[in-house]
Amino acid sequence: MNIGLIDVDGHSGFPNLALMRLSAWHKNRGDVVEWWNGFCHYDRVYMSKVFTFTPDVDTVIDADEIIRGGTGYKNYGSLPDKIERASPDYSIYPGVDYAIGFLTRGCIRRCPWCIVPQKEGQIRPAATWEEIKRPDSDRIIALADRILEKWRGYTDESAFVYAYTDGEPHNTITPIARKRGENFELDLVLRNNITTPEHPLGVYHPHAKLHHIKKENIGLIEVMGLAVLPARLKEEMAQLKEAILTGARLREDEVLAKHADWVDEFRPKYDQIDSSNIDGIIENEIGLVFMEVLEDAGVYKRTAEGQAAFDRFIGCI
Repeated sequence: MNIGLIDVDGHSGFPNLALMRLSAWHKNRGDVVEWWNGFCHYDRVYMSKVFTFTPDVDTVIDADEIIRGGTGYKNYGSLPDKIERASPDYSIYPGVDYAIGFLTRGCIRRCPWCIVPQKEGQIRPAATWEEIKRPDSDRIIALADRILEKWRGYTDESAFVYAYTDGEPHNTITPIARKRGENFELDLVLRNNITTPEHPLGVYHPHAKLHHIKKENIGLIEVMGLAVLPARLKEEMAQLKEAILTGARLREDEVLAKHADWVDEFRPKYDQIDSSNIDGIIENEIGLVFMEVLEDAGVYKRTAEGQAAFDRFIGCI
């Protein structure tokens, strides 16, 4: 089918989401879709109008079928669900470099001048942000480049974030890219390698008290939620369990001495440690240490101050 689209309100301004979804749906079926051209014949033309004050198209439209819709025509219906769920065709609005969609539909108010309550009813969820995000990759790459550029030169002394000290750069980003279905996702991990006398390996690096478990900095796998622990721990933890159960003196053991303070910290939390529960206790305590590793490595902490500092950076992008 040859499909023509008419954005009656004029497609030089805001994008018409209904037409974007209709275009995507028809293109997925193999139909030819374009903005209506008065010199061409179409199998079907869609005319969409949002505002009642917009003048209608008064030109003869050469089409086998003309479908008009939108609140401008006082048509308060909705697209079929299969079209409503289609990812919008952003190509018909080249100037739109953002994603659009509805997280909710409806409204809690009933303003006399607004038709939303009549058209949509009570407020309700419509989609998740994952469903609304754009499927194209070029835009996400451009945004990532902008964030990287801003971060490389960003300093916030109150948050102990310095782009440079003595000419040495500190800020960079670890990217994690994936494709989920037809959509691209990109996670950006803000990194900073500044050091101090107290933290010679890095302020945003696992701190010294955690080195008995994890001394290496975190990488992509840890950021994605999987703890990668050094191979030495397999044998060390086996020895540690045996030493705890037999009451051995950890500080006198050349291999296990580095774990002694850790054991002293967690031992009082448990009424009894024996062969029936020691495996679970050790695994749980290693997990808690790794949580601290992630907290140390994060430039912005999950606190009110950390969130405020992060918001300051976001505000400059």
